[in-house]
Amino acid sequence: MNLNLQINVRNPKKAQALAKALQDGKTKRAEVTITAKKENIDIQVNAQDLIALRSAANSYLRLLDSCLKIIEG
Repeated sequence: MNLNLQINVRNPKKAQALAKALQDGKTKRAEVTITAKKENIDIQVNAQDLIALRSAANSYLRLLDSCLKIIEG
C-alpha cells in the first residue's frame, strides 16, 4: 500500500530544513521517504497493510506539525 503526501510550507529554505530534520524512516511494516522540492515537502509512505500505513503517516504528520510550530514560534 502506498500513500504520497505533498505539503506546501511556502518557503524553500524551510522545506529543506524540515525534510532534513524529519529524515527517512523504516520499520518492519512501513518505509517513509521524505524529500523537499521547492516549497513542498513530499512524504511517501509504503506499507504492508493499512494499519501500518496510517500509523506511519500519522506519526510523520505529527512530527511535521510539531517542527512547523517550533519554527514559526
